[in-house]
Amino acid sequence: MNHINRALYFIFISYIIFCSNDTIAQDNNGNNAELWQNIELHDSVRLKMLRDTIWYFIDRDLNKTKELIVDYQKIVTKIGNERYRVDLCNIRSAYFNYLGMDDSSIYYLEESIDIIKAIESDSSFVYGKNQLPFLYSNIAIIYEEIGMYETSIEFQFKCMFELEDILTIDSMNTEMQILYANSNTELGMYYSEFDDKINAEKYFVKGIELANKYNDDNAVAYAEFNYGVYLSNIGEIDTALVIFFNLNNYYKLINDQYSQIMSMLNISDVYNKQVKYKLAMNMSDSCILLSEKYGFYSLYRKSKKVNFIYSINVDDPRLSISLGNEYLIIAEQVKDKLGVKEVLFEMAKIYYEVNELDKAYSYLLKSKIIGDSIVDRDRKANVSILESKYKLIQTNIENKILIREGIVKDKFIKKQKDTNRIIIALLVCTSIFGYILFIGRRKMKRINTKLNESNSLLEEKTTELNNYNSVLERTFSIVSHDLKGPIGTADSFFKMLNDKDNDITDDQRDNYISIVGKSMSVTYNMLEELLIWSRQRLIWSRQRLINKVVLSEFSLYKLVDSIISNIESTVFTKNISIVNSVDTDSVIKSNSNYLRIVIRNIITNAIKFTNEGGEIIISFNSTDDSYSIRIKDNGVGMNNDVLMSLFVDNDSKNGTNNEQGTGLGLLISKRIIKTIEGDILVESKEGVYSIFTIVLKKNAN
Repeated sequence: MNHINRALYFIFISYIIFCSNDTIAQDNNGNNAELWQNIELHDSVRLKMLRDTIWYFIDRDLNKTKELIVDYQKIVTKIGNERYRVDLCNIRSAYFNYLGMDDSSIYYLEESIDIIKAIESDSSFVYGKNQLPFLYSNIAIIYEEIGMYETSIEFQFKCMFELEDILTIDSMNTEMQILYANSNTELGMYYSEFDDKINAEKYFVKGIELANKYNDDNAVAYAEFNYGVYLSNIGEIDTALVIFFNLNNYYKLINDQYSQIMSMLNISDVYNKQVKYKLAMNMSDSCILLSEKYGFYSLYRKSKKVNFIYSINVDDPRLSISLGNEYLIIAEQVKDKLGVKEVLFEMAKIYYEVNELDKAYSYLLKSKIIGDSIVDRDRKANVSILESKYKLIQTNIENKILIREGIVKDKFIKKQKDTNRIIIALLVCTSIFGYILFIGRRKMKRINTKLNESNSLLEEKTTELNNYNSVLERTFSIVSHDLKGPIGTADSFFKMLNDKDNDITDDQRDNYISIVGKSMSVTYNMLEELLIWSRQRLIWSRQRLINKVVLSEFSLYKLVDSIISNIESTVFTKNISIVNSVDTDSVIKSNSNYLRIVIRNIITNAIKFTNEGGEIIISFNSTDDSYSIRIKDNGVGMNNDVLMSLFVDNDSKNGTNNEQGTGLGLLISKRIIKTIEGDILVESKEGVYSIFTIVLKKNAN
């Protein structure tokens, strides 16, 4: 989730915190920073002052915020009131979310829910019951922030179910009405992440209708704001621009500076999409001034970052470098690793373009180091999640085994007692006892069979996890080995270029720089393929748990067109023509993210093995039960031996211009296509052409 959506999250958190007050501080300005320490005041009054102070500093001084939270905890521990315990958990959640520690943030929100549910039988604790929807909504926002969109939708529906129960009892509860309208808007946001346009449009429209029905201008503005973001993302930028200008005027009218700056940031984003780069920079400059003036430091960092990004398109490298360094100083102070990594990478490209190769290499290396630390952090988090789920599955199986053993034991004892009574009472019933014993043994055998099946399932899951770890270790070993070559080449030539004692001609220098550039390009491509591979492994792991892949309808022509646009620089260097022969009205139902990766890998492979001046044609055909996407090139082709091993090993071949790769591209593509019930067919004639055909079922589940 970007910083704007983080800001929205804090609006919700502040709403929770201030809802817990009997009175709301209209203009704090940090004046209560010392007043709450007056021990002569009642503890509840001190807590209210301290809450206001924490919220004031959370966007200004995180160290001060941390100290104040410790003080807040001491007073809450002294009072021992459940309401203030809930408030403390909510404040901690907001603090950790602001630091980007999503696991800790979710933990404290769930602890709030547990406290409320533990005492929900207490009818006097209405405050806690009414707060449950806010907590579920905030958990949904955090899961959306880390890309777990299905889980975010699940929690958003929990929020809405709680709201419907509350509104059934108290239909005139204005606070719950507004949250219900906002919840529909947020569902639209989450469905838009899935490219599910039908549900996205449905809930956006419903959110706007409910906000108007409840006659709340802020809820209407919130719904229209997010609808404008959605329209901008799907390309309807003119309509989005009108919405953002209207919202900007509204927020200016009601003196809501925070929301005004957010609407201005979205206006600058639309200008950037319209290729009006100077207008985009001017608008982001205004955002910088306003956010600094009013002390909105998260928006200040966001404005600085987008201002740098927009400056790249203005074609003033020195200005971009200056803005980038300014942002790095600010971002490093709050340990925004992701933002630092992105800006370092962009600045490396700028330095490379202005021929400052030492700095380009230095910035690229820093970006890679930070990126590796982020990947390592995410990997550890994912491993932790898998281990927790594995332990949960194991515990559930053990519990079921114990329950079944207890049932068998109880039934056997009961039957023995009944048999003894029957023998004593009437020996004639011996035959009946034999029959009952036979039935009991048959049931026991059935239970033992199910128990064996459960054990087999557990062993299968354990084997699957071990296989996954083996593949992961092998993949990283291959890629790390492949990375040594290009990085070592670049390092050697950098040292030669920096050695003033070497007599290197201009032609030799240009040749060395060209070699270094190619090595950096190879390194980048390898890292990109590794990222794709690791992301897909995570997605496949999740899918094995939920057994679901989301399919939706989308324009195949637009998808292919966007892929071609993204690889224009690669095509330009070899003067290769790529023709999109897909009909503009061609619509298919599949997973657009998966298909994008596969088509891109195949086109990139075709470019690699097509001579300069060659041609690549992408076409589409539809039958009653399948789709066929055909990618043909007039490159070097393949013999039968290469065709047979194409999807078996990861041996990388050099391209027509000696381009290198990891050899993972086609392996990844084959695995992805199998996931969505498809296949890749290959036809080739050595020295003449190659044709890759992606076949997808129309009725795929």
